[in-house]
Amino acid sequence: MARIEQRREDLFAEATAYEVRAELSLPDFAEMVFVGFRADGAGSLYFGESPVYHFNRHGELRRAFADGRLWKADHGRIASLTRNRSNAASELARHDLTEPEQTEFLTRCESSLKVLFQQLAAGNARVARQYPLNVDLLTKIANWLQRLTPVRVAAAPHVTR
Repeated sequence: MARIEQRREDLFAEATAYEVRAELSLPDFAEMVFVGFRADGAGSLYFGESPVYHFNRHGELRRAFADGRLWKADHGRIASLTRNRSNAASELARHDLTEPEQTEFLTRCESSLKVLFQQLAAGNARVARQYPLNVDLLTKIANWLQRLTPVRVAAAPHVTR
C-alpha cells in the first residue's frame, strides 16, 4: 500500500479493468460520476473521489471508500479500515461495524444509488465519455442500479467471488 496517496489524473483513461465504462455529468452531483463494469459483470461507482462503491458480479457490495476510510466485506459484514501513517510505514486499523453502524453505512450507500437512479430515470444524466461507444450505457446503468437495492454485503472483498 502506498504511504502517500495521489489523486487520479484521469480515472476514465486509467480504469482499463472496466471493459465498459462511462463518466456521467448529473445536476445533483458536484463531480463526475464514473461507472465501470468488468468482464464478469462486477461494477463500480465513483462519485468523484468519494464515495466509491465496488460490487461483485452478484451485485453485492465488496469494497468502498468513503469518509477517508476503506470499507470491506468480510463474511457478509462490513469492516472499516483507517490508515495510520508514520515515516516508516502505513498500517490499517480495522473496526468491525456494529449492526447500527452497518445499517447506517448501507443506508448512505443506498441513498447515493437511489439519487443516481432517479437522475437517470428523469433523463438528467449526460454522458461525458464512454467506452465502448456502441453501448446504451444509461439503460445498462439504470438496470444495474435497480438490482443493487437493497444493498447486500458480499462474503469477501475480492472481485472474483
